[in-house]
Amino acid sequence: YVLNNTLYVTSISGIYKYLSKKDSFELTTDFGKPFTTGLIKSISQDRFHKNIFWINKADRMHKVIIDQDSIQDVYNPFLRLPKVTIENVFQASNGMLWLGTSDDCLQSLMMLQTKILLPF
Repeated sequence: YVLNNTLYVTSISGIYKYLSKKDSFELTTDFGKPFTTGLIKSISQDRFHKNIFWINKADRMHKVIIDQDSIQDVYNPFLRLPKVTIENVFQASNGMLWLGTSDDCLQSLMMLQTKILLPF
């Protein structure tokens, strides 16, 4: 994944960052310590908020907010989501989140902090 002009690779043991000066990958804490271990399935960056990342770790989707002084991990941003495994998140140009799950594709409408999920 290329995020903020940096190459990241997900693996069964965390997120790795490419270091061009060393021409190698190293385990990174750029997204917080919880993502330095365990299977990381995917990472995507929010289209409108460049400091927000969606990280799929061990069948749970995390919303990670990176500010200048802190990293906030919203452990389960989709509380009303049925018991399915989220495989990936895609954000359309209009801000709509599409969640690829093990069973279906869900559309998430984020309106006034209210989360509504609709099957596609």
